[in-house]
Amino acid sequence: GMRKESVIAEANFSNHNARIILALLGLDAHDLWGRLSPEEIPAILQRLLTLTNTKNQRDHLVSPASVEKQEGKCTVVWGGNTDEQTLRRLQAVQHLLVESIQGGFGISWG
Repeated sequence: GMRKESVIAEANFSNHNARIILALLGLDAHDLWGRLSPEEIPAILQRLLTLTNTKNQRDHLVSPASVEKQEGKCTVVWGGNTDEQTLRRLQAVQHLLVESIQGGFGISWG
């Protein structure tokens, strides 16, 4: 059979990373369901421009990988985060927002 694949930009993040990006953009990081109307997107794009060009606004997100071990409990591995990873996520969102502006539609997540 045939399968149609979307040609519209998309971004897929873990809940943890989604909350980080939402907070950076000034959106509600506690609610992982939301949407932006076409009228709201230019302000978010302006914020994104500042974030991608001002490293010190992202520095607090850099963290090393770590391992938590407690006797009798499972081991938890935290992958850490680099500035390059944060930038890659922000650029994915920027691409999505630019495409939505060009198409005249809003975006939603959840």
